[in-house]
Amino acid sequence: ITHNQTIAMSPSWSPDGRYVAYSQYSYHIKKKMRNVDLFVYDFKTDRHNLLHSSKGTSSTLSFYPNMKAGVFRLSPNNGSSDLYKINLQDGTKEALTNGPRGAANYD
Repeated sequence: ITHNQTIAMSPSWSPDGRYVAYSQYSYHIKKKMRNVDLFVYDFKTDRHNLLHSSKGTSSTLSFYPNMKAGVFRLSPNNGSSDLYKINLQDGTKEALTNGPRGAANYD
């Protein structure tokens, strides 16, 4: 489903089978930086939609069963990794973990 000359990884199917989320290396010309962004491909419309982009790596989206939200991992190139909930309708994000060990901070 991807036809460009970059690496796509961490695919995740939506519960209804209409979408697949994936991470892909992207180069941002204006920011002069390369990072891993999170995309969602819609099989019905044949469109790739950017879901999240920030400095670092956005990956491994897991869809909520109701398809209104999902959880993904953000690693901002500082050695940490945190989990975020993202609203799939409006793109708003909420940090679920926050700390020096981030997503690895469990007992």
